[in-house]
Amino acid sequence: MPDAQARLMRVVLPLQLIPAGVMLGGVASLFAPGELTLAPVVVIAAGWVAWMIGTLVALTVMAREEAGLQHRLSAASALLAADPGAVSSWPRVPAILSRVPRAGKRAPFRTAMYVADLGARGTLPVAVRLAPQPVPAQDSGARLLLHPHDPAIALLDPAATAGDHAAAAHDPALTGLSKPQRGVAFEFRRLLPWIGAGAAALVLTFLLLLLAR
Repeated sequence: MPDAQARLMRVVLPLQLIPAGVMLGGVASLFAPGELTLAPVVVIAAGWVAWMIGTLVALTVMAREEAGLQHRLSAASALLAADPGAVSSWPRVPAILSRVPRAGKRAPFRTAMYVADLGARGTLPVAVRLAPQPVPAQDSGARLLLHPHDPAIALLDPAATAGDHAAAAHDPALTGLSKPQRGVAFEFRRLLPWIGAGAAALVLTFLLLLLAR
């Protein structure tokens, strides 16, 4: 899951922030003293076109990542339904609920994000399919079966009792986690390189347009 998030950030953020920086640089040059030319308008239009293309590419990549995740979840759920014994040897890990995106009224399931205690690997987000209703409470516990070859995928442990799920919320590794660790926010330091790239595009565009006058 962290690898998928990192891939998305490497694609989505540059495609959004760099064209936005170009557009803002063009806009800023319009307010600089001196003779106005058509160049800033052309740059702003080019930046907007690049931003729109980047948005389409980003949406395509995000949709592809989501489709791949759902395919892997479907395979795990189908294996559990067809042969429960095949998943009985999967590692059992405690987890807490991070977030549950909204689902359609007729959706057969919800895709929830949990943060699981993976022992030596620390705490990592995993995707789990839940019944559409009822929606578990935020930070509620669950005992999961972790896919041995795809640690971004897990199943609710069918052998776990309500007490087992409740006890998972009190796992020492899962208490006191920050928002980035719980998967509900990005660490700002991870955004800095892309914000810096957008700011650099803004400054360079502004300076080049000034020199072009």
